[in-house]
Amino acid sequence: MAQNQAAVLVDKDDWYQLTNADATAISFQIVTDEEWRNGIFVRVTDDATKPTEEYGFRYNTKSELTYNLTLLSLRAGAGAPKRVWAKALRDAVVVIVSDNSL
Repeated sequence: MAQNQAAVLVDKDDWYQLTNADATAISFQIVTDEEWRNGIFVRVTDDATKPTEEYGFRYNTKSELTYNLTLLSLRAGAGAPKRVWAKALRDAVVVIVSDNSL
């Protein structure tokens, strides 16, 4: 079942899956951190395997809603990304997520 504005707690010590299952697009917004100096790294994978990389695309807490972002736009090269993962830059944050889980 697709996530519809689900709250996901994302910490800095591990990758947390934002998508509920396989998806092709995602919308998300970081809703905590009043100082606006934090954010998240975002990565995609082709399956439910957690990323092993340290970094990913960076989104700040100042960013507006990231709306209907295709998973293909987060992947350079071959492959068919299906899952989105996030890791906080500094302190844990809450991310509100909507996806189109298949």
